Amino acid sequence: MFPQSLRALEEEHEGNRIGTQNPIDIASLAPSELVEFVKGTSFDLSDKELFCIEEQDVFDRVYSLIRGYHILPPSCKVNLLESLRSNLSVLLPNVDSLSRVSQRENNVTPLLDRVASHRNTFKIYIFFLLYVVLSEESNITSNNNAKVTASTRKKHPKNTWNWEPQRGRILNLIANSLEVKLSLLFGSLGLEENYISFIAKNTFSLFESGALLKDSDTKGTLCRLIGACARKYQYMAQSCASTLHLLHKYDFVVSHIADAVAGAEKKYANGSLANSLIREIGRTNPKDYIKDTVGAENVESDKNRVPSDDSTFADSEVDDANAYVNKEQQESLSDSCLPHMEENMVQKDGFAPNVGNLEETRALVASLEARCKQFQIGASKACLHKMLPLVFSQDKSIYEAVENAFITIYIKNNLVETAKNLVNLVVESNIGVLAALEFIVAALVSKGDISTGAVLLSFVTQSSLLLMFVESF
Repeated sequence: MFPQSLRALEEEHEGNRIGTQNPIDIASLAPSELVEFVKGTSFDLSDKELFCIEEQDVFDRVYSLIRGYHILPPSCKVNLLESLRSNLSVLLPNVDSLSRVSQRENNVTPLLDRVASHRNTFKIYIFFLLYVVLSEESNITSNNNAKVTASTRKKHPKNTWNWEPQRGRILNLIANSLEVKLSLLFGSLGLEENYISFIAKNTFSLFESGALLKDSDTKGTLCRLIGACARKYQYMAQSCASTLHLLHKYDFVVSHIADAVAGAEKKYANGSLANSLIREIGRTNPKDYIKDTVGAENVESDKNRVPSDDSTFADSEVDDANAYVNKEQQESLSDSCLPHMEENMVQKDGFAPNVGNLEETRALVASLEARCKQFQIGASKACLHKMLPLVFSQDKSIYEAVENAFITIYIKNNLVETAKNLVNLVVESNIGVLAALEFIVAALVSKGDISTGAVLLSFVTQSSLLLMFVESF
């Protein structure tokens, strides 16, 4: 559907697929001739109909300018981009109008021709604009990586221009293209999926640029594109695979991917993208958690009791784990926070410990709540960490007190901060506390007190969370 590269448009083509026939080498033009060439092309794009880019002469000229875009002076770059972007922005609402035309049109042939023209024009504008974004970002990366001396910079001043606003407008327009009724343009599901595949592939490619993601507007648009492809157009499996590749390769994408997932959940009122990612992470072979030669150092599997199959815990370990949990919970509750109750601590059936009698337990939890309210977070963290198994208590007031303390201490408005708190808590916990942590996090997620984005961010930051939460979603 889309050519594999810009140069592929110069190859022989079959059927109705448009290609260039007489490209112009703009590098051979004098500066004044180049400026006039750009002005003439931009004028035709603005003065003629939106579909004029299908005309061979106009197409060849636009192709030639896109191919040599990097040598254009800044004013020419802006003029060409504005003409292409303006035409696409007018074309998008016309796509939705096709449905109204089809209801009035008695003759099928003119309607089909009109749809085909809309589709072809749509593809050309999208392809050229997205190519400019990719090539400009590639050039910026190359320039940043090149080691140029100060003297060289003085002799050869860099031909800079205000690219960021242009990039933002183009990407936002491409994101808007996913909001129109693409089924009217592409008809068959296969053609529509090809377009979504093209957009998704290039969006994930841009996500590999840490510098690009520092621009909040650009990052927001890229997140919007990922969410639309995965959720609206059901490009879920492929999006998850691309996301896991990014997470495995680059440390810096973790929080940005979490934002994309959270944004999709909010916009579409559906957490299926987060659930699918967590499910795929749960299926990942623990041996894959090694240092990527070109990317991030992922979590070592040998320190987190990672299972060898797809289950959260191997069946053969369950019996031993239950006994171990009971022992560890008793040990976790007997520290400086509970010195006067250590002798009275006994273990009931299940996970919940009984620290002395019920009144003593309530008093202890009330003391923890008081610490939290007085913002003595440091001391409260140590105390709550040992008291987390009390979430299994059948006494509702005790459970609610522990839950409230957990929210006060660990759950923050900032998603990244919440994720870091969860990761740190996991690292410091024995298996008994992990069981309690799994229980309380699952409960808070179900009530909306913790976003799936925070859990996902924790997931990809610390593989032990993979063991804890995969069954909760």
